[in-house]
Amino acid sequence: MTRISPSDQQLAKVRWPLRSAVSGKESGGWRSTGVGEGMEMATVREYTIGDDPRRINWTATARTGTLHVVVPIAERSLSSVVAVDTTGSMATGSVRTKFETALEVVDTVSKVACRHSDRFELLVAGDSIMRTPIRQGKSALKNAQSILENVVASGEGRFSESILQSLRNRPGLLIAVSDWRLDSDREALKRCSELVETIAIRVVDPTERDLPNAGLITLQNPETGRQMLLDTGDPKVRELFSEAARDLDSDFRSKSRLCRMVIEVTTAGDHGGAQVLDQLLLNTRRRR
Repeated sequence: MTRISPSDQQLAKVRWPLRSAVSGKESGGWRSTGVGEGMEMATVREYTIGDDPRRINWTATARTGTLHVVVPIAERSLSSVVAVDTTGSMATGSVRTKFETALEVVDTVSKVACRHSDRFELLVAGDSIMRTPIRQGKSALKNAQSILENVVASGEGRFSESILQSLRNRPGLLIAVSDWRLDSDREALKRCSELVETIAIRVVDPTERDLPNAGLITLQNPETGRQMLLDTGDPKVRELFSEAARDLDSDFRSKSRLCRMVIEVTTAGDHGGAQVLDQLLLNTRRRR
């Protein structure tokens, strides 16, 4: 299946439900170098579908005969941390790996942040923790892409450690991308959501909830390497598997209940970034 990444027009529609999540709070300590939400006018341009009618500049409209809107200077640039899980469980998947889908998500989220001059740092956590310096605009995107091009998912995880460490800088927003299968990661998510605005993005594979009837198979823990034989032809085995999956889903919902937003993307769906944008835009319409 061909996965089509979001276009520039689609990216431009999202001026965050993420930014509105920290509306009224200290979203950042830096004056933005770009345009965005603010009181001072940067310029005016012709009105396009989707623009806020309250931004219409009637003086320019009367002078030119066409609708024009004000483009303000952003008062503060939002400081965001984008964290992606690169532990062994993310290397699994039936259609595509969860890690490939997660990379699509991170690429799209980073591009949206850069389009609006937000400052962000990327955390990549697996066997080791890699991070980019907090930057703004194209330099931030370039730094993030240089890491993502070379990283692979493998080994045991330090994801929970990395997202808890990210709170030391008190970001305006934490965006964490993982499959959230480890208890320690879900506990860390709960702690983060209690301290800062958090968006949890969960990457799932269909086979994690319903075990297919494939006869006798060998399963291997992607993080520890431990193996076991499993008879998937046994209905009781499949039911126990589904029950464990339901318990995990229930625990994740409980641990993420304080998150500003929870987004689920699937390896069997469209481009990971497109799935995220669809849910962000849906959330925006619901809030209006």
